[in-house]
Amino acid sequence: ACVTEPVRHTAANKAISRGRIMFFIWIHRKHIFDPMLCEAQTADHSHEGFAVKITQIHGYHLSFTPRIPLGNARTFLRQRQFLLLELRTDGGLSGWGEVFSSPWAAATIIQRQIGATVLDRTPLDHGAIQAQLLPGIGYDKRGASMMAISALDMALHDLAARAHGLSLAQYLGGAVRRELPCYASGPFIQEG
Repeated sequence: ACVTEPVRHTAANKAISRGRIMFFIWIHRKHIFDPMLCEAQTADHSHEGFAVKITQIHGYHLSFTPRIPLGNARTFLRQRQFLLLELRTDGGLSGWGEVFSSPWAAATIIQRQIGATVLDRTPLDHGAIQAQLLPGIGYDKRGASMMAISALDMALHDLAARAHGLSLAQYLGGAVRRELPCYASGPFIQEG
């Protein structure tokens, strides 16, 4: 994952544990992503036989306060919050997923409802796991339940690719383009 070491406020740090599902709460005061720290994964993570099983789920609640509040037509964003989800295996691999919308609700759903579904399973079963989880969300096709399933699905795909010693693009069939069009939301307005 491309994440710098967070600036931690000791009063706000705490861990919420439910067996092998652990969530950490960190409050940040600076940007947490540094693209200069990102490096491509190489084949040194491959495992013969793909016998890896998911043994732990770790969730990291992250937040930062923009220097200037970001305003749009509806509101001003004075703080951004995210959930980074890490799945760990008995073979020492980690796979990462994330939630940017409803991170606290998604974390609760993972902790209390769906997280146990992936424990002791191989990440290579990502399709079967998703098929097992989707019927349980009922009408919540765009809300916190889908965010929670999506974070698990991202982490499972990441783990499966790493188990094969491949990039995620290679695992999904290879890159189909070298450049992507840029998209930015806006406009952002200032208060006052």
